[in-house]
Amino acid sequence: MGSDKYIPLFETKRARALVLYRSFAVTLSVGICLILFYRVSYMPKDGEEGRWFWIGLLGAELWFGFYWVLTQALRWNQVHRLTFKDRLSQRYEKFLPRVDVFCVHGGPHDRATDNGD
Repeated sequence: MGSDKYIPLFETKRARALVLYRSFAVTLSVGICLILFYRVSYMPKDGEEGRWFWIGLLGAELWFGFYWVLTQALRWNQVHRLTFKDRLSQRYEKFLPRVDVFCVHGGPHDRATDNGD
C-alpha cells in the first residue's frame, strides 16, 4: 500500500451560487433582526390584552432566529463530496477480506410444528 500510487476515494467541490445564497442569508438575517427589534419596541404593558400572545410570538421568533444562526454554520460554506466507489476496491483489494453473506430466513410458518407425536 505504501508503494502504490495514491488514488483519491472522493472529490470535494465547492457549491455553485454561494454568492446568491449568502446574499439571501444576509437578507433573511436582517429581516429576523428587524422583526425582533419590532417585537421588543412594541411590548404590551402589564394587564394589556394580548400580552401572552405577544410573549408566545417573541419566544417563537427567538427560537427561529437561534435555529437560523445554528444552521448557517453548515450552509455558509457548502461543499459537495463526490465518491468514487469503484476506487475503494482498487486501493484496498489486497487488504479487504472476502465476505460471504448468509441470510437466514426463519419465520413461524417455516418451523416444523411439534404436535407431540
